Amino acid sequence: MRYRAFISYSHRDARWARWLHRALEGYAVPRRLVGAAGEFGPVPSRLRPVFRDRDELASAADLGQRVKDALVASEALVVICSPAAATSRWVNQEVLAFRRLGRDARLYALIVDGEPNTGDARECFPPALRDGADGLPPLEPIAADARPGGDGHALARLKLLAGLLGVELDALRQRDAQRRHRRMLAVVAASLAGMMLTGWLAWTASVARDDARRRQDQAEDLIEFMLTDLKERLEGLQRLDVLDAAADKAREYFDALPPRDLDEDALARSAQALRQLGDLRMRRGQWDEALAAFVRARDIDAERLARAPDDTQRIFDLAQSEFWVGNVHFRRNRYGEALLAFQAYRDAAARLVRSAPDRPEWLMELGYAHVNLASAHSGARNHALALEHAERGVHHQRQAIALRPDDETLQREVIEAVAWLGTIQGNAGQLHDAWRSRVEVRESWEAQARAHPGDLRIEQKLAYAWRGEATALLWLGRGEEALAAYGETMTRLARLVAHDPDNAGWARVLANASVDHARAWVDLQRPDDFPAPVLARLQAMADPLEHSVPEHAAARAQARALLAWRAARMGEREAAQAQLDSAWRFLEGLRAAHPQDTTIGRHYVEVALLRQATEPDWLSPARVEMLEADVDDARLGLAERAALARLWIAAGRPDRAQASVDTLHAQGFAEAAFLRACRHAGLCTSGPEVVAGATTDRR
Repeated sequence: MRYRAFISYSHRDARWARWLHRALEGYAVPRRLVGAAGEFGPVPSRLRPVFRDRDELASAADLGQRVKDALVASEALVVICSPAAATSRWVNQEVLAFRRLGRDARLYALIVDGEPNTGDARECFPPALRDGADGLPPLEPIAADARPGGDGHALARLKLLAGLLGVELDALRQRDAQRRHRRMLAVVAASLAGMMLTGWLAWTASVARDDARRRQDQAEDLIEFMLTDLKERLEGLQRLDVLDAAADKAREYFDALPPRDLDEDALARSAQALRQLGDLRMRRGQWDEALAAFVRARDIDAERLARAPDDTQRIFDLAQSEFWVGNVHFRRNRYGEALLAFQAYRDAAARLVRSAPDRPEWLMELGYAHVNLASAHSGARNHALALEHAERGVHHQRQAIALRPDDETLQREVIEAVAWLGTIQGNAGQLHDAWRSRVEVRESWEAQARAHPGDLRIEQKLAYAWRGEATALLWLGRGEEALAAYGETMTRLARLVAHDPDNAGWARVLANASVDHARAWVDLQRPDDFPAPVLARLQAMADPLEHSVPEHAAARAQARALLAWRAARMGEREAAQAQLDSAWRFLEGLRAAHPQDTTIGRHYVEVALLRQATEPDWLSPARVEMLEADVDDARLGLAERAALARLWIAAGRPDRAQASVDTLHAQGFAEAAFLRACRHAGLCTSGPEVVAGATTDRR
């Protein structure tokens, strides 16, 4: 019997082998390619049969005759590569046997775990593939990467199929793209119908257990498709409704299975289905339903780990479920509950690191866990603990990059962690450290941009880094440098928007950065220096206010207020008054409708300051009392605290501002407008002095 391919794998990768076997044999070659001249002859309609069954090897001394015959009869060899495969005697012998047949060109690799060509515990290639043996040279096989961050299930499958069929990858990808929209709903319907059918068949298992087992395999195959390939495609189409229904059906299927039928594969897939369902519920704002799904996934993963306490995959899965539980609590501002879950996530990640201290993936996971703890502590205003965990997170991620210094994915993850550290440092009042972190982030993205000219994702990150650095400089009283940094931000964002005018996200960030830039000019009291592009964007933002989501509408209201402030300074007081009145009324409505939204609260306070600067008689202690009651949320940052202090000073009650002024001044907060106000009130007499938009030290 001839085989289209032979799958070589470690028994610890049996789940991958089953997936690959079904993926290869179940693929229908596009009709236009069938019979065409491929690299290895006419293209077949199916890749069948594929050899996978070698269970009898567990107690054998060498390769069984049946397996040797199958290797000789196989046109190609596909090796499932992982650390387990790299140390498997049988995988190595199978690779050697196949290579001795002189078929190196038909040898393919599917990487599912570990790293290729490291020669250490992370190594995923077996020696016969990596180093050669018996006079055979080292080999660099065609490899598909199914690991997270690699090709993904769908592309990895297509790469292997293209290699085995001897056709171009694009020929298969084009078919997938052409059929995706046409077949998506039909595939979902067939999948759900298939699960309903197999659910009924599972009920008859006592009569026909073998048949039920086969049907269960088919159902779980459909579910795996739904949770991997179909999920990726539906997310790309933004069809969350269909994906939601698919995840629900997957959960119902696993719920209906008798406990005795829930082996490790079924439990793992059940937890995966629940995590996907929770993610979808969370995206829809259905927090209770999301939390219930994640808690059930966590319970299943805990049960799986109890059965095999040292299994790193199960530890990893439990860590992910703990993260999602904590994330729901964090998003709902329940910081105590979030901390408990994130601590469990950290503990699981620490176990992974202890199991393999030199594995970068585990070090990164521990870094993520500490960054999440930092987020929860920051939300709870535990600044010291937040800072401690943020620093630990960056430390562990730097350890990972030291082990794999050329891995650009890890490099970028570390840059993101340092950016978050800068935010935590700013919230903790360590303003100079925050600025240094922002500079490191900006310089790191500049290095990435030099290495990858034209990469728009990097250009976007670099623009955001300049914006963060500009804010840090403004808080330190370094106004001219802040304006220059905002200028870099605007230039880079404008280039991105010009490249892709239909990208609503970039356009929105550019608009909001224009508000930040204008506020910097207001801070330095220079209304006639507003750059023309900033003015144009503020004018475009100011109307209409009503047709935006709340946080974007609030930014639009502030844009209108900034234009009003400038108009008043330029002598156009009547027009300024009308603009301020409409912006204020609109923000009052937004604030009443969304009292917990701190973004709206920030704009609310800042527009109040602009109105006070234009209408001195408008402000009174009673009005400031009301404003403070509305926005005195523990999550407000330093700039908002400084704004409230300025409002109390302007209302004639500097005593109500004294505590905030003392704290901010001790932390080195030197925003120009804040210093002017507190010095005018006699609340601060030392510290950096603002001179022409820069600072000097008076101490």
